[in-house]
Amino acid sequence: MKNIICMLFCLFLSSAAMSWTAEGHVLISDLAVDNLSPAKSRELERIARTLETTFEIDRRLYLLNTYRNASDLAKIAAFPDRIRDLTLSELFSQWQLQVPEPLAHLAASDTRAWHYKNQPYYTGADEAPQCDLSSEVNIASIYPLLLQSYAEAEEDVAKAILLAFIIHFVADAHQPLHGLTRVDQECNHDLGGNSFCATERGFADRCNMNLHALWDGGVGLFDYYDTYDALYQSVEGNHADIELVEVPDMDVWLQENYLQARYIYTLREDRDPDDIYRRDGQHTSLLRIIVAADRLGLVLEEL
Repeated sequence: MKNIICMLFCLFLSSAAMSWTAEGHVLISDLAVDNLSPAKSRELERIARTLETTFEIDRRLYLLNTYRNASDLAKIAAFPDRIRDLTLSELFSQWQLQVPEPLAHLAASDTRAWHYKNQPYYTGADEAPQCDLSSEVNIASIYPLLLQSYAEAEEDVAKAILLAFIIHFVADAHQPLHGLTRVDQECNHDLGGNSFCATERGFADRCNMNLHALWDGGVGLFDYYDTYDALYQSVEGNHADIELVEVPDMDVWLQENYLQARYIYTLREDRDPDDIYRRDGQHTSLLRIIVAADRLGLVLEEL
């Protein structure tokens, strides 16, 4: 991959603070737009604006100020995180729309469980327990329904809502802890790292950073950039191997994440990550972002 070694070295030359939750999703979508044909880019940008222009004014100003040069598609990428507690009926009714038919059986449910798939990972030395943490509703089961709903949608704003979910979940599927969770012998699990404290505890035994949040932040990958534009420019032009990119199966993408589990859980609970863990975690996060962006570009071109 072009300039990867140089870019990783340069990560250690400046500091700031940014969050994966927003920046990671915007970045992956922006990079994907770069891969689109001009006609498809114009089409999807137009559709995305039908949702973006309905955001409250404070939100629109924030997006403009923070992601001034980002695509309109990228500016709706974090939308699913902001409405995850709404039921589908509540969500679509805000635009006087019906829930799309492929998703109608989920109309009374919220979308919180759509963002991940719990694959159990056991870190003990003895025989691993047989844990079934599967749910009928997860990121892998929802994804094809979203693609089908998009293909059948007629209203542009309905397409835009579904488009936001599609681009968001392709990105989520490449964050390792959206596809695995540590289990014990009784199959209790750490909620994808959300109950794993990834720092020394502070006052009143408070944990200021869990493992999931650490990896949402790319293990500090985004902390080296003062602005989103600087972050984008540091990654722009890098691509994954085409044989890897052309794998269309989300379950395979999630399994790729699972292969990172052994390394992710080398971190000791209630301890700060050392420099080696941070460096390797940032490298893994960077590669997953690049693969996600290239795969998303292929997905969007086919919509």
